Amino acid sequence: MSEFDEFIEKIEKGLMQLAQTSLKEFKNAVTSDAKDFLNENKADLQTWTKQLAAGELSKKDFEDLVLGRKDVVEMHALKVVEGSRVKLEICKLQLIDLVVDTAFTVFL
Repeated sequence: MSEFDEFIEKIEKGLMQLAQTSLKEFKNAVTSDAKDFLNENKADLQTWTKQLAAGELSKKDFEDLVLGRKDVVEMHALKVVEGSRVKLEICKLQLIDLVVDTAFTVFL
């Protein structure tokens, strides 16, 4: 298994925990939306994690790059629920934190 595959696997496990604890009522939909985000950004994540591992990106640079994708995270399940704007933003930030934290445990 490559380091990137390990990275994705750990994120997916973390997603299950995130969905289970934070957004129980939308667990399946949130997990699906987050996986879509990972798939849509896979090429950039591969590039950035390689650069991170090679010391070409600092922790802050990597975090900024991933955080820059927060606005394109589509959480369809939460958009349809009245009053879910705060939950949507929290979920986006938790997903970004999960990606960043996992990259540092796998690549550094």
